[in-house]
Amino acid sequence: MTRKRMGAAVLCLVLLLAGVLFTACGGGTEGFAANGAPELSNPEYVRTPPPLVLAEYVGANEVAKDKDGNSAVIDMTNVNKGYIAVKSTSAAATLVKITKTDGSASDEDNYYFDSTGETVFLPITRGSGSYQFQLLHRGEPTGDGKVLYYPFLDGTATVVLESELAPFLVQNIYVNYGADSTCVEFSYELAQHASTDLEVVQQVYYWIANNVTYDTFKAQQISGGQINFYLPDPDETLATRQGICYDYAALAAAMLRANGIPTQLVKGDVKNGEAGTVYHAWNLVYTEETGWIAIKMPSSEDDWVRVDLTFAAGRGSSMSDFIGDGENYTPLTFF
Repeated sequence: MTRKRMGAAVLCLVLLLAGVLFTACGGGTEGFAANGAPELSNPEYVRTPPPLVLAEYVGANEVAKDKDGNSAVIDMTNVNKGYIAVKSTSAAATLVKITKTDGSASDEDNYYFDSTGETVFLPITRGSGSYQFQLLHRGEPTGDGKVLYYPFLDGTATVVLESELAPFLVQNIYVNYGADSTCVEFSYELAQHASTDLEVVQQVYYWIANNVTYDTFKAQQISGGQINFYLPDPDETLATRQGICYDYAALAAAMLRANGIPTQLVKGDVKNGEAGTVYHAWNLVYTEETGWIAIKMPSSEDDWVRVDLTFAAGRGSSMSDFIGDGENYTPLTFF
């Protein structure tokens, strides 16, 4: 499978498949509508959930350091499964850089989080190759207001992914869930009569779009700097039925990955008319099926499908200050 990075497209919301726009805003649909329950091809069918794929800390191939009250571990045992496990204990925040050293200059992902000592799983999303994993701790702000991070620990590994889809079938720092997560169990309920992966996507998409509302207060707190290192919590989003774009995308990804459907959480810029751009999050969903996923145009085999649930849930409301108007998508990072 070759990853297809979706280009610019005009949409009031939603599904972009191989350059073909699907819109679910205010119109009739064939097969699935944002304002109407998705149709099931066989309502009597009972689906058996696939085995849940979970990341784990193993420690068979790791680097570690303990110095001056700071400690860290980078576990590279499961790099071929598409992730590393990290533990960091420090009074300062942690930054982990994952760099594909035999790739292009842009093949680097940065992950920021608080140094609580808990195990954090970070995805390897740039494909097979040679990688450097560098852990840095945050320093004191400089006189000009800048914040510097100082190297503390690093490791290297050659990654041969078991599958290019592997990183998008397991939990990570943004798509965070476990065997006892409420969102996992609820996703099985939503998908119990879905005969195909496409129908699972439809059930999850419909429920989130119609039951989770946009949390403008949280968006204001994050944009105003009151919340740092924000990480989505799919179970919290499910419980409160509120969230920002990260929350929508993380909940959808958790539910779909739990059902064995490769799903990316993508972060990037969305053009907001004449006002410029906003930083946003959405999903890409992979399916090998051929069928209808929204309106008028059939999906093709072996393609990624863009799913933007924030716009779906916000249809008819005014949230452009926070989520843009969907005029143009520019993906920057994906998890």
